[in-house]
Amino acid sequence: MYRSIVVAVDGSELGHRALVAATGMAAAFKSRLTVVHALLRGVGHDNLHPIIDRLKFDEAQRKSLVQLMVPPMVGSGVAGGEAPVVVVPEDALTMIGQRVLAEAAVVAAASVIDVRQVLSSDHPAAAIAAAAAEAGADLIVMGSRGLGRLKGFLLGSVSQQVVHDSACPCLIVK
Repeated sequence: MYRSIVVAVDGSELGHRALVAATGMAAAFKSRLTVVHALLRGVGHDNLHPIIDRLKFDEAQRKSLVQLMVPPMVGSGVAGGEAPVVVVPEDALTMIGQRVLAEAAVVAAASVIDVRQVLSSDHPAAAIAAAAAEAGADLIVMGSRGLGRLKGFLLGSVSQQVVHDSACPCLIVK
């Protein structure tokens, strides 16, 4: 039924649940599985630390990553004053993305023969759409949210955008 399944992972618990669901389906249908991760550019600095903790970097990698994540502050005029904005460097985001994909590959490889990985610097919805088009996906699997309810309502969540724009069925995991 499904020859090609694309799953979006971001290092979150919901991303992991989506991966487990997609892996189970890919194993059952003997499907090719494409695991896609878009660099976490829109994720706040404070939200990256739990993801780093979950990914279990060794001490040297963690130290290197933390050093990369302490760049100079960039001023941003807010409410009449300068509020600091921390810009997470591309190297740190890439390092996190590579680890997210490596962890996902370990989970998927236990039961799926054909696993491919995509690391993208595009917006998450565009990255998922591009991976689905490239893979000829019959199904896209992803977590239900990542931005939080209020931001998701105001800005439009990634899952809503993918479902709206997708040419194939989407499975949203909660």
